Parts: sequence; structure tokens; C-alpha cells
Amino acid sequence: MLTKQEAISACKSFQNVFEDYPFDENWAVMRHIENKKSFAFIFERKGQIWINVKAEPMACEFWCNVYASIVPAYHMNKQHWIS
Repeated sequence: MLTKQEAISACKSFQNVFEDYPFDENWAVMRHIENKKSFAFIFERKGQIWINVKAEPMACEFWCNVYASIVPAYHMNKQHWIS
């Protein structure tokens, strides 16, 4: 994904999802309609598009070890979120 809108569109392809902007226009928060819990934060940082996604702690550790481009999430709980 090259743009923020592409990332938002990919998240919206899931059922019962909506886009929210609780902080400012830079931070798009993708939420479940039923419980309003967030599962992705999409934002621009240092000229790049970042996506923070929630995952199980073991999955976070696995993905960070497999791909150098996946890191503990910026500005989030590092045990449950990856960027």
C-alpha cells in the first residue's frame, strides 16, 4: 500500500467496520461497528504511511522476528500492537 486511502480501503473491505478520526485528520482509526473497538491505526509519520494493527502477543513477536519492516507499534502497547 502506498497511500493512506489504500490502507483505509483495505480495512473497510472487512464487514462491519468504520473509519474514525478521534485525534486529528492524520490518525485514521479503524473500528468494529458492534463494539467500537479499534483494530488498526493508520497515520503518516516521517513521510511514510504507517499502520498499527492489533495482534496476539505471540503473533506480534513472530511477525517482528520474520520481517525487519514489522516493528513494535509506534505510540501503542508494544505487547499487543505492531506497525
